[in-house]
Amino acid sequence: IAPSLIHQESEIINRTLRDMYDENTKNIIIEGNEGYKKAQNFMKMMMPSHVKKIKKYRGKIPLFIEEKITSKEKVKISILNSLNVVINSWKHSRQYTGLTRFLVGRFFYADAINTLISGLLAVYLVEEVGLTPADSQSILALAIVVSIIGGYIFGKAADRFGPRRLILISIFCWMLSLSLAIIATEFNQLWLIYVTGVLGGFNIGGIFAVDRVFMTRLSPEKHLGEFYGLYSTVGRFATIIGPIIWGLIVNSLELGRNVAMGSLIVLLAISYY
Repeated sequence: IAPSLIHQESEIINRTLRDMYDENTKNIIIEGNEGYKKAQNFMKMMMPSHVKKIKKYRGKIPLFIEEKITSKEKVKISILNSLNVVINSWKHSRQYTGLTRFLVGRFFYADAINTLISGLLAVYLVEEVGLTPADSQSILALAIVVSIIGGYIFGKAADRFGPRRLILISIFCWMLSLSLAIIATEFNQLWLIYVTGVLGGFNIGGIFAVDRVFMTRLSPEKHLGEFYGLYSTVGRFATIIGPIIWGLIVNSLELGRNVAMGSLIVLLAISYY
């Protein structure tokens, strides 16, 4: 059996009259001879007594105007202008209690956390702890799974205890986790590394779940987009100080990775206060 047309919808004029016309309609004004005749024919067929309501538009200005606004000038945004926008937003954030302090604090704790998860933690586990690459990947995989659980639990707890309190608890747990990692390597207590992986993973999911909630509560609704721009900017730049300090301590000063790990604890402590 060859394909055949089952149904074809009416053209737009007929559909409009069929679907929108009712007893409250006073007049139907149509522009153009072709459309006017189609409307008249359809109305004669459906409701002959209402044909008189079909009227032809005779004005000089078209009923519908297709307008395209184009600009020959290319908009150029300089780096200086972008910096001025960011600086003005930072100044604006000072008008709202706790907002600037939170953003500065977020820079430091995000810098410490991002320094680890950017790849230095895997190096630390292999070179300092002495794990095989496979074992280090297992710990990191465990941390990822636990982070999902942490994000859910922290998110639920934020409604009851408040996001600020949970952020501070998470930062404290991060400092404890990194301290345990140092103790594990200095005193050859490798089982503590697994505790560190679970505790760190749980809190990485937790802190990044609740700090968004805290950001929303600190920001007025009408400026939420502007301040979320600052929030995002802080996150983008929060992988600068930690890697520089880490590289300086490990490669230039040759003080060891545990001292570098201690520097991340200092960044977390700064964000805490």
